[in-house]
Amino acid sequence: ITLNELGKRICIIGSSNSGKSTLADALSKKLAIRAYHLYQLAHIENSNWQRQSDEILVEKHNNLIKNDSWIIDGNYSVCMKPSIDLATSVIWLDPSTFSSVFRFLIISI
Repeated sequence: ITLNELGKRICIIGSSNSGKSTLADALSKKLAIRAYHLYQLAHIENSNWQRQSDEILVEKHNNLIKNDSWIIDGNYSVCMKPSIDLATSVIWLDPSTFSSVFRFLIISI
């Protein structure tokens, strides 16, 4: 499959530290499609990661999926189904536990 065959609405899902945001940003640059990280929508800006209500997250999410093109990464169950339903491609990252722990440790240092 080529990058262009992924289409213009891409969902990236996977475990923590699997590389979802890294892949979303790389695809965004290659395909010239804006990437959205659900963890950024799910938390109040400049709040030390205080969580938004599900209603606010769903509203923000539903507004962005109205666009013709997007790359969304994240696993928030309250808004996953609409993204997947509209997606032209879904990428599931399933790294080994060792790989995820290694990424976490590298990022944390």
